[in-house]
Amino acid sequence: MIDVQATNSKLYCRATRLLQKLSGCPQSQCEEALLKAIYQVDKLTVDITSSDINTHTRAARNRTKVVPLALVCLLTGCSLVEARSHLEQQPIVRDAVEACLSVTDIA
Repeated sequence: MIDVQATNSKLYCRATRLLQKLSGCPQSQCEEALLKAIYQVDKLTVDITSSDINTHTRAARNRTKVVPLALVCLLTGCSLVEARSHLEQQPIVRDAVEACLSVTDIA
């Protein structure tokens, strides 16, 4: 199960490690993708990056599917809007990744 709810520091760290394991990307890139998914932005602000983990976990309480969303973005390079759209149509991450990559290949 990859839909970890990053609602406390332990789960936030677990979500980051899970993204690392599944994507093969470095920790910093995985944490960045996780923060983008939590805050629903394609570009992180200084306010976000300078906030502590407790601030991030409070923000994560109001979000769902942040880890799958971050993973699709990491694996495909697509935007959050594109990743969310593909996950809504294809709830299985593998299928959403394939759909996102097939759109990229066509373009």
